[in-house]
Amino acid sequence: MDTSPKYDFPWELIADSLSGSLSVEGELQFRQWLASNPDNKEKYARLHELWENGMVDYQFYQMANEQEAWNALKTKLSFKDATRDIPEPFNKGQLDLKRYFSFAAILMLFIGIGFLISIMHKNPTFYETAYSEQKEITLPDGSNIVLKPQTKIKVLPDFNKTNRTVIMTSGEASFKVMHHIEKTFIVDLGTTHVEDIGTSFTIQKGKRLINVSVSSGKVSFVKIATNETRELTAGKSVTFNIQNVSFGKITSVVNESLLDFNNTPLSDVIDALQKVYGKKIELSEIKIAQKKLTAHLVGVPYNTAISVICKSLNLEYSLKDSVYILKEKK
Repeated sequence: MDTSPKYDFPWELIADSLSGSLSVEGELQFRQWLASNPDNKEKYARLHELWENGMVDYQFYQMANEQEAWNALKTKLSFKDATRDIPEPFNKGQLDLKRYFSFAAILMLFIGIGFLISIMHKNPTFYETAYSEQKEITLPDGSNIVLKPQTKIKVLPDFNKTNRTVIMTSGEASFKVMHHIEKTFIVDLGTTHVEDIGTSFTIQKGKRLINVSVSSGKVSFVKIATNETRELTAGKSVTFNIQNVSFGKITSVVNESLLDFNNTPLSDVIDALQKVYGKKIELSEIKIAQKKLTAHLVGVPYNTAISVICKSLNLEYSLKDSVYILKEKK
């Protein structure tokens, strides 16, 4: 389980539990938190009672006095010693638990018991993988991220509402982005960011270098300070030197991993096939370029790959001067 301070008193999980909206993963994490310390069950029981009965000491809230509000809430929850119940990470952090509770008590006057639910909408969601761990997550917009070992990513609370921005601090991750013409998908890397509206790409971020390689579609790799940009298409890669604050040369990435397709436009599939096999493919009509292919063609012979594409997309092919020509099947 994540050992960051939020799990010492997991407000997001508590809010989901009280409102009956825990996910399967959240249910597991919540039960682990309850079992980790006998006091946690007692604390949750008190919060549950508060949730059910509401707050009645309105005179203290109306006074909007921090100490009075804290004392009222402490009494409601029967905390014997406020400082003892505050987990150590909260004492060291910017937000101590005493101030947090008193603020919560004041807010409850205005927005009611729903306060706890609102907390989870104000905090970012953190994803992190261990040394030998790989994790796959699906974002609210349907985009998919595969986190390789020792990778850290943060998803902002307004993701898919006002923007589609995620923050990657370290590691390696592969992105398959859902197309959204009005909301550009952005991976914030600190001094740089990657912009995309619907494609597949991989980012590797170390202490000195950031490498971006594109499997399908097109991305813009932007240096934020000067807006200097490198545009990358399928099969292209570029490295940014964090220390020198400079881009390297754009290079071609010719490897079989390009042949792993997930709802990929046929035009991008053809680009990948031509890069890997070095053979030319043509389309008889432009309209079939937007047909979408989902197939794993890594290690598949070239002729077999063409056959799989045709069967999957209801196409047929002809061969002329060593060029495969794809067309709608009659």
